[in-house]
Amino acid sequence: MKTTAKYTYKLRPGYGSEELLIELDGKDQPDQLEIDLIRILLQNGFEQGKTEDIWQNDEWIFHFHSEAGTILLSRDTVWDFFFLLGENNQPDILKLDWILAENPLFEKVIVNYSDYK
Repeated sequence: MKTTAKYTYKLRPGYGSEELLIELDGKDQPDQLEIDLIRILLQNGFEQGKTEDIWQNDEWIFHFHSEAGTILLSRDTVWDFFFLLGENNQPDILKLDWILAENPLFEKVIVNYSDYK
């Protein structure tokens, strides 16, 4: 079955961690993926905070806040990978997993959590 999704994502634990994160591959359209992710976060009640340019790591970090806590949207500008990370905020990571799964732009890739130990 051919998918019409523009992007794929994985809900997975961080390496050596029990905390879940969302990994997205933006190789084909990184700038558009950034725009789409920020739009989705804002449309779903997240408030945007500061943006950091971590030039030593070729990374941008966008801070978003909700009643549950803080979410970080990290963009690696070399490999065009994006990560949604919860700072002690797993409820919002699970909420975002559901939001992305319901959005036709995204296709969830199921992973084996033991691969990230």
